[in-house]
Amino acid sequence: MKYYSIHEFSKLISRTPQTLRNWDLSGKLKPHHTGANGYRYYSHQQLNELLGIADIQRKVIGYCRVSSNKQKDDLNCGISFVMLFIANTFVHMATDNLKANLLKINLIQDQTIHIIQIISTFLFGIIVGY
Repeated sequence: MKYYSIHEFSKLISRTPQTLRNWDLSGKLKPHHTGANGYRYYSHQQLNELLGIADIQRKVIGYCRVSSNKQKDDLNCGISFVMLFIANTFVHMATDNLKANLLKINLIQDQTIHIIQIISTFLFGIIVGY
């Protein structure tokens, strides 16, 4: 897996390294890992999540079979395991989608705050100029 330094990652998502440090402190976006030198590193998967790029999904096919009617209980047990696997996979996919959407919301929120600050500064300059 590819990892990006804080500077590389900040350029890819059009944010400053300080914004990423603030997100780390606030819990909005934690780095994938921190090196022994204290540097933050972000994964390619985190980049995809922020940019809304889905990873290629793999398909899993469950197959349950028994060789005789006497093993019907074993078949039911196998079916239960496959259903549990499917439910678990669905929960993980839903959780991953929720995390990606929360990151997008945080990005939009930060952009909105930045725009409001720019407009406020502009309006304050007009008011003071009178």
